Amino acid sequence: MATTPEDDTDRRASAGAAARTPPGTDHGEGYWRFVTWIDDGGATVGLTVHVARYGVEDADGRPTHAHAATWHVRDRGTGHRADASWTDTGFLDLARAAAENDPFLDRSVRAAMLDLLKPGDGLYPDRELPGPVVAGGGGLDLDYGGVVRLRADGDRLLLDLRGDEGSWRLRLTPAAPASPHTAVDGLPSARPSRVVPRVVVEGTRTDADGERPVHGTGWYERVLPDAPRDAAGPVPDSEPVWTRAVARLDDGWTVTATRRGRVDALTGRTRTEPVEVLLHSPEGGCTTVRASVTDAATWTSLASLRVHVTEWLIEAHGGLRLWVRAWSPSQESRALLHGTGTLVAHADVEGVRGGVPVRGRGHLESRPAGRITRFEPHMRGIEAVVREELRSVYPDRPDRDALTALAGLEERPGVLDASTADDLHAALVRPLRHTTDGAGKGMRTYLWLQIVDLYGGDPQRLRPMLAVIEALQTGNLMIDDIQDRSPMRRGRPAAHTVFGDALTINAGTHAYFLVDQVLPPLVRGDDRLLLAVYRIVMGIMRAGHAGQALDITGHAAAMDEAVRTGEAGPLLSRIRTAHLLKTALPIRSLAEIAALLSGASEEQLRGVRVYGEKVGLAFQIGDDMLDLRGVTVRDPSGALTSTKLRAEDLREGKVTMPLAHAVALLPPDRVRVIWERVRTGVADEAEAAEIADELIACGAVRACEDECRALVDEGWGRLRGDLPRNWSALGLHALGTWAVHRNAEC
Repeated sequence: MATTPEDDTDRRASAGAAARTPPGTDHGEGYWRFVTWIDDGGATVGLTVHVARYGVEDADGRPTHAHAATWHVRDRGTGHRADASWTDTGFLDLARAAAENDPFLDRSVRAAMLDLLKPGDGLYPDRELPGPVVAGGGGLDLDYGGVVRLRADGDRLLLDLRGDEGSWRLRLTPAAPASPHTAVDGLPSARPSRVVPRVVVEGTRTDADGERPVHGTGWYERVLPDAPRDAAGPVPDSEPVWTRAVARLDDGWTVTATRRGRVDALTGRTRTEPVEVLLHSPEGGCTTVRASVTDAATWTSLASLRVHVTEWLIEAHGGLRLWVRAWSPSQESRALLHGTGTLVAHADVEGVRGGVPVRGRGHLESRPAGRITRFEPHMRGIEAVVREELRSVYPDRPDRDALTALAGLEERPGVLDASTADDLHAALVRPLRHTTDGAGKGMRTYLWLQIVDLYGGDPQRLRPMLAVIEALQTGNLMIDDIQDRSPMRRGRPAAHTVFGDALTINAGTHAYFLVDQVLPPLVRGDDRLLLAVYRIVMGIMRAGHAGQALDITGHAAAMDEAVRTGEAGPLLSRIRTAHLLKTALPIRSLAEIAALLSGASEEQLRGVRVYGEKVGLAFQIGDDMLDLRGVTVRDPSGALTSTKLRAEDLREGKVTMPLAHAVALLPPDRVRVIWERVRTGVADEAEAAEIADELIACGAVRACEDECRALVDEGWGRLRGDLPRNWSALGLHALGTWAVHRNAEC
């Protein structure tokens, strides 16, 4: 999420690599990438290894090193994958320093990283090396605590790996000379590297089936070290991104294509450099050419929300046209070394070279932008996936199969004729899609996915539930807008102003039952789990409608009493109860569903419930605070859209948390005057803005923020005790911090 040691040596995250030394006399400083395609008893296995050794300075300015290593095993036939990632204390220190000193990093993400990234307490898949790193004195010989060993043996390299699923002992013999290249390692000015395009791989693999010989081919890159840099130096205002493809063709040629760019931290714009392609002939010759590339397919990781290239078309002069297709899209590495979201994917290659069809083996490494400068836009990264799931059940145009399912007619597929399907689409689909297609926050779906990933669920398999979550919330909002006579929702006219009350009520109510269409196939055969989720959904409905009942009734009488007595306690308690029912308990329930479907233990479920409730309550109090400022978000085109007018609740005569807190913060006479103006609605926008400013100035918003902070701290303290140590824990932590501070960031 933050920039990490691979990203930028101008940052403390890579506080400078060691000075360059002659080949054969160095100690492995820099960065090594190994890509291999291995024949393991007839099975095609891809193995990618990254080894990093950075020269840094300790707190006293003395030279030392930071280390990290990862490896990734992919089975072409079965789809099985195994990943291992190791870091030492120095590497974790660099990551913490990167978060602490990056002024562009979102404050919520920074707080989460500083809380969770601690020596001996990293986030999975990263584990602390089980022993010290030992560098031999006679040349390249690095031993990473017994789990990775890289050493030179003449012109060959010996690579040993030991992990939970077994071990590898490999000998890599160059079959072609090294060529100079430019590294994809995220530096502000690219570092030189040397690429060995063809390697013969021999050795053994040991796992549950025993030890056996393996052989194959490979490619590797040595990124040369840079001079040590000042750890407190300036932080670049742009982030490196890249995509690289390696293609080992059956005709003996090797193609290495690289696209680099940098993303501006303030504007989000990407500046892309021309694509560079290295062509290595079977005879050992090397040519560098410019080429064009096309992102033929992409995949959104539901864990990191990054969009990765999974299929690349490379075209260059001389008749080169190659398709590089990942074996499967879900080959993302979330290791700290990879910036917590890099696709490290083995691939198939086919195409044409010089007019002749070619095939081969390939590798894709895709590193999109990962620096989170503002948490809310990052959270909304799930929006495209949610809309895709919604379109599958609420299609853009009348689709008889989809509408048959929506109507519960699966056992009578021929009932809907074309005319009936058209009417059903207009009456059920269009009102809901009108609302869901507006600019939302994505908080509930983000929370849901983080919990699924946190407790070992499969976000891809459970992805259809995103439509259920969005439909539940949207149906509630559609009906809420009718009851409140709200003219706007998510930056567009509220559904009832477009489709009328009757259709909007019916479509909104129907959305509550989408769970009955989507969930059963996901839990087929587990009736107890199905019933448990149904009961939770029913609880959402009961609590939400009770909260809406209090919202419709309003808090005017309680405010009258508070103004008369000067005692705000009963009023605040009433508002908290309404917020609990309308928002906090439904969010708690969604979090519980995510944990249940992911196999969380009962103790973990208790923590999830508490955290979901506290964050939900803080979120709703935050909405009350945001009313005093108004809310704008960026729509998909990037344009600012108003989703909530300033002081909208005050203008409608509603009693909110800041107004209730003001009872104890303003002089009684002034509270009485404000309430007299608000009670019947404030028609004048300027006057409403003045009242909002006064509520902010008197400390009412600060009191709300303090309450939100206490709620989230309590929830996080309860959750953390049984928290699995992975990167989704960081996402949940950041979400809670955002719920506290989002008022100040608007």
